[in-house]
Amino acid sequence: MIKLRRILTIILVLLALLIYATPVFAVFPDPDEIYFGTKSPVSYVRCYENVAETGDMLFLAEGWVKYDPATPPGTATDYYIFEVRNVANTAVLISRPLQSYGDRPISIYLTKAQVDALPLPFVSGSAYVIRITGNPLYFAPMLEGTDMITHTLSAEEWKDQSTAVEGDPDTNPLRNACIYIATNMEEEDTPTDYLVTSEGVKYLNPTGASLFLAGVPSLNVWVPSLFQITTEVLESEAPDATGAYVGYVTATERLGATTGVAIANIGSWLGVSEQMAAGLIMMTLMIMLSIWLYNKTQSGKAVMVLGIAAVMPVATFLGLSSLVIMFILIIMIVLLLGFYFLTRGSL
Repeated sequence: MIKLRRILTIILVLLALLIYATPVFAVFPDPDEIYFGTKSPVSYVRCYENVAETGDMLFLAEGWVKYDPATPPGTATDYYIFEVRNVANTAVLISRPLQSYGDRPISIYLTKAQVDALPLPFVSGSAYVIRITGNPLYFAPMLEGTDMITHTLSAEEWKDQSTAVEGDPDTNPLRNACIYIATNMEEEDTPTDYLVTSEGVKYLNPTGASLFLAGVPSLNVWVPSLFQITTEVLESEAPDATGAYVGYVTATERLGATTGVAIANIGSWLGVSEQMAAGLIMMTLMIMLSIWLYNKTQSGKAVMVLGIAAVMPVATFLGLSSLVIMFILIIMIVLLLGFYFLTRGSL
């Protein structure tokens, strides 16, 4: 008897833990409107074949799930599902979360390999059932027109994208469909614009492009002419920073061919490089300038400051010194001058 009581106690404890750990899903409010397209009974659903490769399929729809005046907490991906169902409408073949509320594009893309790998391969032109439905964890009971909307594909809604000519809007059915959906989105979301017109041709602007790429990933790859802005990686041809600045800056590059030849000849006569010859000439000129300045001012400090301030920029210009050293010395000179003028009033 005691053993039986223990077993019953254990069972009750396990049941209590199971009940406590099981999440309780609250009933989510039904949308104010749910359609394919902006208004019933107009539906906009298409299936495009041969989009990126022969035998692939893109199921595209204009989804419309609207809450008025404001959407409830959470996102559409949590509460709504976009489904492609079999012809008999008894099983889901493939599905994807709805990406956003309001009038927005939604799609499912299948490569040829994915089409062939499905238990029931898709057959072109078939009357598959397309549905936007609330997540059954949050909606009960499921009612058509209340928390789900269903559309059956007709033969006219199957489109062959292989006939499209990129850059020619008149022959590109997928591009035209996206322009149509974007136009409806603008009407519903006025004054927000999703399109821009250039030379009589409509394109998605950056705002529209962002929404369409969320609903139709890789659309910019399939139909690049739909987008106003395309991105391209720019390759720089600038040399790598190797610290070899001194090695390739020459007097010829800095002072011109004529002066460079003259300095090179002097360097050849002295048995030194062109840069060293330029440096010797610069030092000779600076010594002469320093002697003249000292005779005028009788100030060794002034000569020192002038020498450093003048020599370093010229040396850097000719490639005899680095920019880093020049900037460090200039900063030190500025600080030194500030110290003397603030404490003594002069050098």
